[in-house]
Amino acid sequence: MEYSLPIVLYGNILIPRLHHLFVKVEAEVEHLPFLNGGEGCADARFLFFFMGFVNSYRSRPGSNMDPPLTFVSPHPVQQNSYELQLETRSWLDAQSFCRLNHADLANVTSPAEGEKVKALLQRDGVEQAWFGLHRDSWVWTDGSATSYTSWLAGQPNNAGRSQGCVYMEKENWNDFPCTNQYYVLCQSKATFTPPSATRV
Repeated sequence: MEYSLPIVLYGNILIPRLHHLFVKVEAEVEHLPFLNGGEGCADARFLFFFMGFVNSYRSRPGSNMDPPLTFVSPHPVQQNSYELQLETRSWLDAQSFCRLNHADLANVTSPAEGEKVKALLQRDGVEQAWFGLHRDSWVWTDGSATSYTSWLAGQPNNAGRSQGCVYMEKENWNDFPCTNQYYVLCQSKATFTPPSATRV
């Protein structure tokens, strides 16, 4: 069963409310006693990861998820950005490198993101780079499903039944053996940008 829990973002005194976001939680009802009339285990703990912050909500007997979980941000949020690493690595080494130094291998989930990545590769004269798609029902490294694709003609073909990873060739994608060495496209962590000084 899927539940949507509200997260409300606010700015500081000089910045109005920014966004309402929702975190989706998938779980069986019996594992969510506070959503099931308090039956079963009376204490459940949830961890919500949002832009590097961890919020925890501990349910109590009779709790009805009130009040909603609120995340307060003093600064506007900058979206994730891409960073190209000009050192060749295998796909698994690339994934480890990105997770250690950034956030993860890049997800390209829309035509707009595809154009952004294409411009980045062109800027540095790079034609091929690993990113975060792999052959596990074609999911991203963070486990999210693929809704947007940009495959080269005839791809993916899993030639030799050994092509489990995906690299970007200009703006298109191709599956290839994970041991090949390509440049690496990482996705950087979201950061908070302090607002400029405002006189009142």
